[in-house]
Amino acid sequence: MNYLVAKFRRRLAEEQLILVLKAFAPPPAEQLRTLVTQLRPALRQRGSSLLLVTPAAADQRPGKVRVRGPHLMHAYWLVFNPMRYAVTRVVLAVLCRCGFSSFHGWLDQPRRVGQV
Repeated sequence: MNYLVAKFRRRLAEEQLILVLKAFAPPPAEQLRTLVTQLRPALRQRGSSLLLVTPAAADQRPGKVRVRGPHLMHAYWLVFNPMRYAVTRVVLAVLCRCGFSSFHGWLDQPRRVGQV
C-alpha cells in the first residue's frame, strides 16, 4: 500500500493528470469540498484536475464534461439497464448465429439516450 501511495504522490507531483472519481451516487457536497480542498495544492502544482463522474438522471445528458470550479470537473455516465442489455445480447446472438457477424461489438459502442 505504501508503494501505491508513493507512486500516486510522485505522479501527481510530476505529471498533469485528470483524476477520475466514479461514484454510483453524487457524494455529499461537504465531503466533495473536503476532498478538493485537500487535493488542491497537489492539483495546482502541475495543473491537474479532479473529474467526478456520477450516473445520469432522466433529465441529465451523459457524456458532457462541465467545469465546476478550479481543478474540479463533473460528468454523467449513462446508467446501465440490465433488461435492455439482456434483450439486446439475445437478439445479437440470434443475428450472429444467422450469419450477421458484423454486429459483434455493436453493444459496446457509446450511444445517446434513447438509442437502442
